[in-house]
Amino acid sequence: MEDKKNAVFLKRFIAYIIDFVLISLCAGLLSIPFVDTSNEEKLNHQMSEITEKYVNKEISINTYIKEYSSLYYDVSRNQGITIFFTVVLEILYFVVYQLYNDGQTLGKKTMKIKVVSNDGELTMNTLIARSFLIDSIFLHLITLVCITFLTIPMNYFYVVGSFEMIQALFVFITVIMVMYSKDKRGVHDRITNTTVINC
Repeated sequence: MEDKKNAVFLKRFIAYIIDFVLISLCAGLLSIPFVDTSNEEKLNHQMSEITEKYVNKEISINTYIKEYSSLYYDVSRNQGITIFFTVVLEILYFVVYQLYNDGQTLGKKTMKIKVVSNDGELTMNTLIARSFLIDSIFLHLITLVCITFLTIPMNYFYVVGSFEMIQALFVFITVIMVMYSKDKRGVHDRITNTTVINC
């Protein structure tokens, strides 16, 4: 019989993928009327061309960073409304919906796991903290702020890129902890004093 307080990494990972796909699809559908898809395709193509030129040593690293950061900034601005919808949906889904569904998202329900608080009842503040740490809400908010207030592409590239690396490192450490620690708890679980259990 499975330990109630030992939801394995694979279950948590599959639940996360299900939730990520749902949020991405919904945010994408909501933003269709507002996003210039032809411009986005053009910008992505230009980014690929710049990268190819750098790989083929046709341009220097400085030229590559300058041109790539400018295109990266333009792509982000073009996706601003999608990022906004993503943040709203993540808060509604990972915080509100999960709170009123006994610590479960649709992904967690599918995998028969749920979040519980080690302090007693699961609260909205706890779920907000968890979501900000692991569900990229903080990163998306930083991105929106930078899109709004940073007008120099190079500054945007370095600031957002730094936060993306921090988020990636946080997720990597959390994955290792969930996979190999005895209680299967990640950084966000320990900070918020929560556990993901089988149900």
